[in-house]
Amino acid sequence: MRPPILVTGGSRGIGHATAASLAADGRHVIRWSRSVRATEGEGKSTDTHIIDQTVDVSDAASVTRAVAELAERCGALSGIVVNAGNGTWAGLAETSNEVWARTIGVNLTGAFLTIRSCLPLLMRGRPARVVALASDSAFHPFAGRAAYCASKAGLVAMMECLRQEYRASEINVTVVAPARVDTYFGGKRPGDRPQGLSAAAVGRSVANVFKQPDEVEVREIRLASVLDRYGPGDRQEAR
Repeated sequence: MRPPILVTGGSRGIGHATAASLAADGRHVIRWSRSVRATEGEGKSTDTHIIDQTVDVSDAASVTRAVAELAERCGALSGIVVNAGNGTWAGLAETSNEVWARTIGVNLTGAFLTIRSCLPLLMRGRPARVVALASDSAFHPFAGRAAYCASKAGLVAMMECLRQEYRASEINVTVVAPARVDTYFGGKRPGDRPQGLSAAAVGRSVANVFKQPDEVEVREIRLASVLDRYGPGDRQEAR
C-alpha cells in the first residue's frame, strides 16, 4: 500500500471533493482543515481511508505540530494536494493590510510551510507528487482582486522552483488552474455559480493525476466549464 496523500483545505469544496475521490480510488488520505466541522454534510469523515487533522496552514507552529504527528503516524507521504485558500475581492487601494496578509498567508505562505515541512516525508514516500490548486487568475490577473491574483501567481512560480529542485528526486509537480468553480469560495454557496465547474469535477481531475504512471509528470492542467463564459475578455460583465 502506498503512503497516504495529504490534502489541505479539506473541510469543504475542492479539498473535500479531492479527498473523497482519492479515497474512492483506494488511496489513504490525510485531510487538513482549520476546523473539522460538518458543513452541509461535509466535514469530519467516517471513511476509513481518511484521517482528519485540525491545522492552520498559515501558522508555522500548527504545521510543524501536524507534520510531526504525521511522521509518527505514517512515516511517509506519497503526495500532497495544496488546496487551502481564501480570497477577498477588493481593489488595490481598498485592500487592507489585514486582507493582504491573510490572503498571502494562506494561499502562498501556507503552501510554502506545508510543502517545506513535508518534504522529508515525500522523500521517504518516493515516487511522490505535489499538486497545487492555483487559478486561471494566476495567468490572467484582473482588476479588483490584486491580493488573490498575486498569491496564485506566486504559487505557480514557487511550484516551478520546486519542480526544478526536486524533479531528479522523483517528486513530480503539477499545477491545476481552474476557472470559476461553484463552491463556497468568495462568500458564495454551491448553486450560486451554476455555470461554473463543480467541486466534484475538479476533485476528480486532481485525483486522476495520482493515477498516472510514476514516470509521467503532469505539469499543468487548466480547467473551465464549457457552460461558463466567465474568463479573459469578459470578466467585467460577469462580476
